Amino acid sequence: MMRAKADPKATTTSLYGLAALLLAGSLLGLVWPKPTARDAYTKETTETRKLRQSIRQAELDTTVSKAAVLSRTWTEEPATIQDKVLTLTAALSKKRGVTFVRLQPQRIATEESMEQLPFLLVVEGPFPAVAALEKDLELPANRLAINLFQVTSADSESNKVAASISIVAHRLLPSVEKKETNGKRSNNP
Repeated sequence: MMRAKADPKATTTSLYGLAALLLAGSLLGLVWPKPTARDAYTKETTETRKLRQSIRQAELDTTVSKAAVLSRTWTEEPATIQDKVLTLTAALSKKRGVTFVRLQPQRIATEESMEQLPFLLVVEGPFPAVAALEKDLELPANRLAINLFQVTSADSESNKVAASISIVAHRLLPSVEKKETNGKRSNNP
């Protein structure tokens, strides 16, 4: 087997190029600033400060969100909630000049720490009054959420409508409520 002979001129040029790269890398290593312990400490301190600020902001956001949720939930027993929702819907219907037809409790749904107590409210009256009733029901002070608002014309001669309004009262379960103390969870089961 015959070997091809390398051109000595090409080999010399390649070696000079390699030497130039090594020299440039060495010079760059000498000139490039080396990190000091002080720089590392400053960087770590800055990152730690930013992380702590993020944690404080997240805790504040959690507290605000929890307060908003708790202000819209019920803590009473379901039977008491039913009575209060019946009284509230009847009073608001009367206030708006709407005929209260019925309030029908639906099946309670439980999810983790909350119960959803749905009701079907059926009313009749002029459309503007029914729409105003719907807005009244969703006021934060009433602690109700509307998940369906269905309107049908009751009379083609007037603006009288029949409305089915599905409302939900969210109830905080007692086991979760007891664990809450001053906005923080206790370690007791």
